[in-house]
Amino acid sequence: MALMDPEGNIRLANEVWNEQDVSPVGLGSPTRNAADRDGRMVVRLYGQPFTEEKSIVYGAGGPWMSPVEPFDPDKDGFYEATPELKLKRLAKAPDRQDDLKLYRDSQGDIYTIHRYSNTLTNWTQNRTKTWTDLELLK
Repeated sequence: MALMDPEGNIRLANEVWNEQDVSPVGLGSPTRNAADRDGRMVVRLYGQPFTEEKSIVYGAGGPWMSPVEPFDPDKDGFYEATPELKLKRLAKAPDRQDDLKLYRDSQGDIYTIHRYSNTLTNWTQNRTKTWTDLELLK
């Protein structure tokens, strides 16, 4: 993710935060802009250090094993990012393997819907609600 200041200088957030992947939350939201009026936005960091080139780290099995990506579980989460690229941690994030779409409502809360378990999670407020199929049929 890159940020251009009024003078035209570009800063790469990935380098500043030492993060390989940065996902702005709410880009496709029909209810709000991804960035607030003051330029703050919510981003998802995945806990993988930034590298210019993909570094290859192998597990204990040796080079015939699949490469292992470095991972920092403490950095995996949702953050509020300022135009100065300062971060404030908001909440933990869902497991990447669940492949859940993120939604951001008009108040700025971040949600996921797990379709197979009928679970709605508000990551910003750390609340979850699951409905049984019987409840949904009523």
